[in-house]
Amino acid sequence: SVELGEVGQRKIPDNPYLAFDALLTSLLEAAGRDLVLVFDEFQAVAEVPEADAIAAALRAALTQASSRVGVVFSGSSQTLLLEMFSRAQTPLYNFANAEPYPLLKEDFVGHVARLFSAATKRDLNQAIALRVLEAVGHQPAPFLNAVGNAMSTPGWSVEDGLAAMLDAKAVNTWS
Repeated sequence: SVELGEVGQRKIPDNPYLAFDALLTSLLEAAGRDLVLVFDEFQAVAEVPEADAIAAALRAALTQASSRVGVVFSGSSQTLLLEMFSRAQTPLYNFANAEPYPLLKEDFVGHVARLFSAATKRDLNQAIALRVLEAVGHQPAPFLNAVGNAMSTPGWSVEDGLAAMLDAKAVNTWS
């Protein structure tokens, strides 16, 4: 007869770029079945100095486990997400297919209006807010920035918040 000891535990590498692969392997072993991973607000990866190294490590680990792992990359900036997967000579080039979400419309504006009212004790004109949302291509990030401008300045409408956001003298993502 042969006696074997305990099954060894896989050590997570100290190198953060190798750690994801080890964590993913451990997760798959623990789950005992295929997985779907959702990376929400994934465009934030593009904004860090190590973006290419992170993306390369992520792609390598996910490619290795592709028969057992499905992945959804989502975020509030469709523009940045599309750029991450469509720029040639970058780690995530052509790694994922774009699937647009249904456009945000009245339900989203109503939700934001309720939060606006609770925070400011003022009403947000939903018809105007919907026009602003349409003007920014139904993208939540610029819309919420315009609403935030209106929240922080009493007397401003969301249209004023959009105008301030788009002012050439303003320093922000959309100026």
